[in-house]
Amino acid sequence: MVYSNAINLLPEVEQAEKNIRFIRSQGFVLSEVEGNTAQNRFLVKINDRLFYVGDLIYDILKQINSGSGLQSIAGSISAFLGKEATDETATIINAQITPMFTATVQQRRKAVKSLAHVLNPEHIHFLIKPLSKLYTPYVFPILMAFGVLFNVLFLLAIKLSWIPNGVVVPLDIPHYALYFSCILGFIIFHEIGHAAAAAQYGIIPRKIGFGIYFLFPAFYTDLTDIWALPARSRIVINLGGIYMQLLVNVLLFFIMLSLDPAGEAYYFIHRFMLFNIFISLYNINPFFRFDGYWVYSDYFHLPNLRQRSMKLIGQTWMRLTGRRIQASEKPTAALWVYSILYFMFMSFIWFVILRIVFNAHLKAMLIVPNLHHFDYTRGSDWKLAAVPLFIVILFWSLVGYKIVRKYKRKYHANR
Repeated sequence: MVYSNAINLLPEVEQAEKNIRFIRSQGFVLSEVEGNTAQNRFLVKINDRLFYVGDLIYDILKQINSGSGLQSIAGSISAFLGKEATDETATIINAQITPMFTATVQQRRKAVKSLAHVLNPEHIHFLIKPLSKLYTPYVFPILMAFGVLFNVLFLLAIKLSWIPNGVVVPLDIPHYALYFSCILGFIIFHEIGHAAAAAQYGIIPRKIGFGIYFLFPAFYTDLTDIWALPARSRIVINLGGIYMQLLVNVLLFFIMLSLDPAGEAYYFIHRFMLFNIFISLYNINPFFRFDGYWVYSDYFHLPNLRQRSMKLIGQTWMRLTGRRIQASEKPTAALWVYSILYFMFMSFIWFVILRIVFNAHLKAMLIVPNLHHFDYTRGSDWKLAAVPLFIVILFWSLVGYKIVRKYKRKYHANR
């Protein structure tokens, strides 16, 4: 009987020995992350990929890195557990550790699909370095609280008509160009805020880029290297962009006070301040994978927050429909709150999107047979015809893109 078990185990052990040699050949860096939970206490860096691991996997990887073989590793694990653990060690190496080294960068789903490299932070180090002083442990919390309070009072002052809204300026092409150039500048400055915060902790981001997130264009800062920092430092860095925008609004406000409320400059600065606040609120929303998401994840020590919340929602649905499941973890109150609110928020978002798409299809069905009746020299007719048709074309283009991408992945996986 003992001989039979050894024979059954042999392929797993042989595979583990091969995988150990493969893992050692890849090269990796181990580090401890201060402030994380025991299950995610250590960080493994494999090229440009980062993984959180617990004590057991860290110990195995440390021994692999030092040149130990399976028997030596299993011996130390057996001594720790107080029982023979060769089979468990081989299974962990094959099923949990090796996939971290074989997964490609393309297999990892990123929040933002990168389209363009906009800025190299090293080229604006002259700007980032002085701004990083705003993120010291004594300066950041004071100015952050001041910035939040100031912008809340600004909105309250608008609501109570304490501050003039300014005279509406008709927007022609030069005004549109100025408006969108300034908006672009504010968004990039938001990303520079992240870079300056990272520089305070000795990290220079890899790039500031442009991409697509959830159908929307988005700028982003590649902050991959901050995962080796303590959670509290990551929170400061992830709040860095919003923090910078709030401080910019303080500066803009005092400039605005010196201007004539009936002038164009007053009107534009007033609108820019409102736009800055809107972008800040958009970024702090934890249900999109922007700044607020990472702050929530780090504050409550919930790595892989989106995946865990989706898993919890799925398990809850299965229980409600009478199916028996084995829960992989005991969810915390913070995970429950996030999962419930995320489900409600995304249900609302998809309801709005599908309603817009459905109405656009209804309008398109009426418009297409009557296109020859429209007077396209009139802006109202052009808008009436173009908007629904654009939504319909965009919707089916995205559906087609998703289908093609799905079958391309399946094709490459089967090759």
